[in-house]
Amino acid sequence: EQERLEQERLKQERLEQERLEQREREREERHQQERLAQLERERAVREAREAREAREAEEAREAKEAEGRIERLERERAERREREERLEREERARAEAEAARAEAAKREARGTDGDGDDAETGSRRVAKDRSHLGPSRSNPRDPGTARDPRGASPRRRGRVSSDEDLTDDAASERPSRSREDAVHTDRDDVSDDPEDRSPPRRRHAPQPRRRRDAVRPPCRRAGLRSPRPGSAAPDHGASVPGAQARLC
Repeated sequence: EQERLEQERLKQERLEQERLEQREREREERHQQERLAQLERERAVREAREAREAREAEEAREAKEAEGRIERLERERAERREREERLEREERARAEAEAARAEAAKREARGTDGDGDDAETGSRRVAKDRSHLGPSRSNPRDPGTARDPRGASPRRRGRVSSDEDLTDDAASERPSRSREDAVHTDRDDVSDDPEDRSPPRRRHAPQPRRRRDAVRPPCRRAGLRSPRPGSAAPDHGASVPGAQARLC
């Protein structure tokens, strides 16, 4: 009986030990599973963080590249605009130079003066209108600057420089004087002699009237006199047919 009781007690103790060991194993397994789950969560969090960081780094890199592209495009656009402006300035300067050369060639070919008055519409027409006035005192080669139809010398009448306007607009500003009354001389007609130069005057200044009784010499001697080239003494209209007619 004692042996049977002892065996039962040992059996109970062995079963109790096995239950304790089973519970211990289960607890360890749960603990291990929890640890594995925690590791899995940590791994997932780490992977998510790494993915986010990689995405942020990629976005930052793309943003930097985009900013670099924008800066490069802005720089290229600025360089292209500067190049276009430079080309435009060069083209404008070239066009202005060509226009200036063409204008200079045109003036040289058509015989214009410094202000661009066309010889065909200005100087030649004036020369044609005064071609009957006789040679000039200061320029014998010019046939039309010695005297106007009213008998006044160029110094008395005053010279009109080629820098002044010889167009119809300038003539229309003086309705009391016709084109034939005005004596126009070019730059070559102005004498270098200080005594032969007239003082500067206003362009449309009124001219003094000549007295008819002061006109000399008589008409019988008018035909015998002719102006001498370069002479400073006035001939009082001897070489002008119109003046001779009035004197007679």
